[in-house]
Amino acid sequence: MSSRKVITFDDELRDLIAEYRFSRRINSESEAIRALIRIGLKHDMPETAAKRSNNKDNG
Repeated sequence: MSSRKVITFDDELRDLIAEYRFSRRINSESEAIRALIRIGLKHDMPETAAKRSNNKDNG
């Protein structure tokens, strides 16, 4: 299941996202933002990310 969210970025954050996207040759801005969110969540909540990864491997 997916859902849409509308968010606003200041110019600096928008530019950083664009830099990240192009440096990694990511096709879309949305894909880059999802990748950055996943990276942030894995960094901030490593125990939750490990559990989710294990569940995917087992199911």
